[in-house]
Amino acid sequence: MLGIFEHFVIINAFNATAKSIGYEKPQKRYQEAVEKLGEMCLRYALKMLQNDERQCAKRYLHLAPALKEGIQKDKRYQELWKLVDTDNREEFIIRLQEFEKENVLVRTVSYEPPEGFIEI
Repeated sequence: MLGIFEHFVIINAFNATAKSIGYEKPQKRYQEAVEKLGEMCLRYALKMLQNDERQCAKRYLHLAPALKEGIQKDKRYQELWKLVDTDNREEFIIRLQEFEKENVLVRTVSYEPPEGFIEI
């Protein structure tokens, strides 16, 4: 789970640096960045389930709501919990395959660029 915590530390370091030098845009985007980590927890939970690491998947699912309030209402979050709780191996495999077909949990775009950005 180091990846999530490393990201969290980096986001907070960026925010503190922005605050110390008076940059407002990174500070305004702080909450959005933290919430993206909640979404990342879902992707990591899926990866753990694909590798039959249910205990680690469960940890990611417990962490997700701390980073993104209300994520428990997300259908993907609920389906991942069902996968974690499935005891029957055959049922688990079928549900996992269905989840993978129906729920895309891949990173698409990190963030929309801020207003006034300059492409380099």
